[in-house]
This record gives sequence, C-alpha cells and structure tokens, in this order.
Amino acid sequence: MLDFGICIPQEGLSFKTIEEIAFASEKIGYSSIWLYDHLFSFPNPDKEPLLECWTTLTALASKTKRIRLGPFVLNNQFRYPSIVAKMAASLDVICNGRLEFGIGAGARKSGRALGHTLLGYKPEYKAYGIHYPEDTPSRVKCLGESIKIIKKMWTENIPSFRGDFFTIDGAICNPKPIQKPHPPIMIGGAGERYTLKVVAELADISNFPWSFSPEECERKIRVLNKYCKQTKRDIDDIKKSVSIGVVLAKSKTEADKKVNSLKRKYQPWYEVNYPPYELRQGSLIGSQRECIQKIEAFKKAGVSYFIVSFPEKDKIESLYTFSEKIIPNI
Repeated sequence: MLDFGICIPQEGLSFKTIEEIAFASEKIGYSSIWLYDHLFSFPNPDKEPLLECWTTLTALASKTKRIRLGPFVLNNQFRYPSIVAKMAASLDVICNGRLEFGIGAGARKSGRALGHTLLGYKPEYKAYGIHYPEDTPSRVKCLGESIKIIKKMWTENIPSFRGDFFTIDGAICNPKPIQKPHPPIMIGGAGERYTLKVVAELADISNFPWSFSPEECERKIRVLNKYCKQTKRDIDDIKKSVSIGVVLAKSKTEADKKVNSLKRKYQPWYEVNYPPYELRQGSLIGSQRECIQKIEAFKKAGVSYFIVSFPEKDKIESLYTFSEKIIPNI
C-alpha cells in the first residue's frame, strides 16, 4: 500500500494559508502534513516570513482531526534532544497520537550551496549562534545519541543516558506519547557510510532526498538492507519514503512553460547551481502518464511513502489535481 503525504514549505506563507492547505489535504485524504525545520527563508531572509515548524505544527494539531503531522525533518543541531523529546511527547498528546517524528543530522555547512552566504543552513547557524560539528562522523553519531535519548524519554519512567555529546539524568517525560511504543521515527538522509547505518538501527521510516531518482533509491535500499542484516533487523520493518516535487502538465510544452516560470521565481537558487527542492532530479514533472510511470519506478525500487510538494502558487488546486489524476491510477 502506498501513502502520500504533503510537504508545505512555509516561506512566504501566512498561517491562514498553511491552515487552508492543511484542511484541504485532510479533506482530500492525504496521510500526512510536513513542515520545514528552517529558521528563516532564503535567499532573502529579511523579505519572506517563515513560521517555525514546531509551533506551527502544534497550532495545526488543534485544528485538524485525522491527518498526521511531522517536521521535515528536524535539524538535530538546533535543539537539545531532551527538550525535543518533551516537546514531541506533548505534541503527540495534543494531536491524539498523530505525530510523525522526522529528524536528521543536518546538512553540511560547507557543502556546495550550503556554504553560500544566502542559501541553505550556514546563514542560520551564523545568525542564531548555533554550534555545528563539521565532520560527518561526529554529526551522525550526535544524531544517533539524540534518538537514543528521545526513545528512552518516551518509553522509560526515569531515563538516564551518558554519551559523547549528550547526557540526561532522570529526565522524566510525563505525559508519555500516546502512540506505543512511541511515535514513528523518520530519519532523513542517505549517506552510505554513516547515516543509513543509524537508519537500520533506530528508524521506523527512511526518507531519501529530493534529488534521488528511482535507481538511486534502489541502490540506497540495498545498502540499508546490508546494515539491517548486520543489526539482525528485517528491512521490511522500515518504511521507505522519498520527497518529491510535482509539476503536472497536459503536454511537454505546458510542462516546459511551467518549469521556466518557476526557474525565474527561483533565479537566485540557480545562480549558485542549486535547484529548488521541488525541481530536482527526483521530481514528477510532465504529463499524467509520465508522473504515474515515475511513481511506479519508485514503487518497484522499494519506495512506498511519497511526500510530495507543489512549487506552484495555487497549491490547493495542485493537491486536488494530483489526488484525482495520479493517486487513483497507481
């Protein structure tokens, strides 16, 4: 069975607009809503407002009834895991057991465009005074410790933990999450040396990045399976998800016109060779037939959870179109 969730990028959106998209998503029947964990928008942080994901998800929790809610994905460097565990448990109680807990190690500060002065995480770390472990092994080990602490606080009465990065000593978390044994944990990222090893050990859901093709997802799943065998875990216990943009068109001419319009909108991203998330290699761009074929290719690769995002301005119309033209034909 395939699941379809909605990612709602918050930049430039009022809470009223986010709320309307959430209501429409729930009405149509999408399984989940996800919000970015960024601190301000880019490339112009002083011009585009961006609501913080945790507080916005909490507000949506009180206004929705069925649809699941999650951060896409939490940057592990932004908050202490003990505080995150408490916040997440509270949110799961508030939304009556609908939290999906997405978390990741955080992108490389000095990556291609992530080191740019306008794009990505680097400006956020600098502006907010947040320390960042640059080397990948430390960053992923830090993520693993965080998830272990979070699980302990969700499941144990008086949890304690001592690691290289974090320590808790009797960090009581009451009330516990409604979901048992705990809310599903989704780890974003697909690094083959470190991240997928943590996914095999600790995750309920694995999320592959926007730029991944079906072939790349298939390869990553093979690597994940190797780590699962090492930890004596059944890979089928881990749901495989992918984040993808959707630009649905009736013809190639219309698709090209839409993409060119979006490229103009995201021109500063392209100036540093950094396409926006929804227009990367893994995206569904084209006719109904082309989109269905690509989803089928992802499905064949082992993906069963699609978190889609619509870069076009009228996101609600796109939600309905996708649900009417694509999902019933999968």
